[in-house]
Amino acid sequence: MKKLIIVSAISILTCNVYATDLSNQQNMMDMPLGPVHGSNGMVLSKGKLVTNLKTMYMEKDHLYSGHDSVTNSKNKKMTAMVNNAIIRYGLGGNFDVRMIVPYVDKSMSMKSGKSDNSGLGDIRILSRYQITAPKLGNSFFSTVGIGVELPTGSTDESDLSANMQNGDGSTDFIVEVGITKPLSHSRIDFSAMYIFNQEGDNNYQEGNQFTYNLGYSYLLHSLFMPSIELNGTVADENRTNGIKNNSTGGHELLLTPGFSSNITKKFKFFAGVGLPIYRNYSEDSSGTLGIGYRITTKLSYHW
Repeated sequence: MKKLIIVSAISILTCNVYATDLSNQQNMMDMPLGPVHGSNGMVLSKGKLVTNLKTMYMEKDHLYSGHDSVTNSKNKKMTAMVNNAIIRYGLGGNFDVRMIVPYVDKSMSMKSGKSDNSGLGDIRILSRYQITAPKLGNSFFSTVGIGVELPTGSTDESDLSANMQNGDGSTDFIVEVGITKPLSHSRIDFSAMYIFNQEGDNNYQEGNQFTYNLGYSYLLHSLFMPSIELNGTVADENRTNGIKNNSTGGHELLLTPGFSSNITKKFKFFAGVGLPIYRNYSEDSSGTLGIGYRITTKLSYHW
């Protein structure tokens, strides 16, 4: 009788674990690809390689002090395009690593003339650890990560006052977290990153930066998965020789509707347009250039 009870208990436990595993697999199959701009709470499995080309184009043509628009008497306008080549690789042991190599193209125009700068930006190398996952018996994915930003971008002093440098000339440290909650045919993603910026070339130091992203994606069809995101950035003022630049820093929040698509089993596409819904910059009479819009696209290949 005792043997029967033990065997029955083991059978019930095994069936429950198997059913849970099947449910987790089904959740993964039912999940859309996720947001275009934010990150997620999942690491790659051992030996898995993913390459991405992520492009962000933004335009800034209005000046703001605090919440309010101020007169743009010099007709300042800035455009920037950042092309990020991203390589992600699964290390095993619940770790993965990624390297982000940016190529930056900036342009600033005003009544007095126009300046341009393009080239390699500051490279980032980050590693994340999987804290929770459905395969570990949890109902959501979560990660924590650390990284470093290397001073690979140009730091010409002539570009400093116009914020046209491609890098800041310092080695900066990064911490990040990510959470993904699978739902029925949809998902919720949250990610946050904090960059501890150090003083670099030309006695220049970018302000510390905190970014956060909250996204919802729905699996309408494998070729069309709509998403909506909130993308926020909170930055301290930049400093030169220890003195704050009051026309930098502040809080921006963008609403980004978008979509993703499984072009093939391995080839994925993402796109979104970010529009500002909240601004609170440093209160400076000369004003801070604020984002008018941001277009983000991403091509992803899973090897």
